Amino acid sequence: MNYVAIRAGGNKNQGLGHVARCISLAQELTFNNFKVLFLIDDDTYIIDFLNKHNLEFKPLITKDLNLEIKETKKIIKDLNIDLLITDSYNLNDYYFKEIKNIVKYLVSIDDTNLYDYISDIVINYNIYAHNLNYKFNSETKYLLGCNYCLFRKEFQENDYISINKTCKNVLITMGGTDVNNYTYTILKYLDEFNDMNFNVVVNEKFNNLNKLKSLASYKSNINLIFNPNNMKSIMIKNDIAISASGSTAYELLSLSIPSILIIQADNQELICKELSNINTCVYGGWFDELTEHKFNEIFTKLANNYEFRKSISDNCKGVVCKAGVKNVVHEIKKLFK
Repeated sequence: MNYVAIRAGGNKNQGLGHVARCISLAQELTFNNFKVLFLIDDDTYIIDFLNKHNLEFKPLITKDLNLEIKETKKIIKDLNIDLLITDSYNLNDYYFKEIKNIVKYLVSIDDTNLYDYISDIVINYNIYAHNLNYKFNSETKYLLGCNYCLFRKEFQENDYISINKTCKNVLITMGGTDVNNYTYTILKYLDEFNDMNFNVVVNEKFNNLNKLKSLASYKSNINLIFNPNNMKSIMIKNDIAISASGSTAYELLSLSIPSILIIQADNQELICKELSNINTCVYGGWFDELTEHKFNEIFTKLANNYEFRKSISDNCKGVVCKAGVKNVVHEIKKLFK
């Protein structure tokens, strides 16, 4: 059995995005008889998340990258790791050079052409991946575009929502940690829309959770949903969504849910822009530039216009490959032949 280590970046401040998509990959690798170990920051939030999914992990004891390289090399050697997969914004070119010299195979998940990759495979499943001017070389295989989306099991099924004439249920999801505490802001913006139900995905470790609980206690149309085990089952019950522009944007796209996408971090900007350019979402822009007036204007346009919602939903169909993670693992398996 081949042994794979996944260096996934993330913590309470940076969010869960990298770890979450690597879990999808880890599950598919395990299904294909690979043994998988996560190498993570020593962060209780990430540890709890991985424990929830019953995955093996090892917290790295240092925050210094040079020391992390030494620690990672030792782990690779001691455990006979065959393949290292990286998904982190906190590495550098020296890291890749040093690791490539000791591990049999190196695979990297990327979003923004962040490094001069010398990996055997580079994966960028984003809608804009082909526009990033990668320095292609004969030693590296590039898996670019939405044929390689790393969806969880529930999103691999061929399901889409039906568009109702009237918008009654609205999903709000601002990421696993809501790093900017923006969920509360959105709910305050929507205070006068009492004829709709707002289904809000939250986590016990949200910084302003008490404010959200207080708001929900006297607003009967606010439903707080804590750590859903199956996000798809929550999503498909809604007519539209308000979401951060990270990995969740692709999950909503896969279900053809008309969504307002809001940029919470630099790496989300291209996703939001490109998906709006092909009319598969409503562009909300940066969270700190979106006024209450502007937000309510675009929300009302989407919620109250059946034809607009139907058009966006139809445009979503076929943009992403729901079996993308299987395509990625198929390419990884080729390395071992």
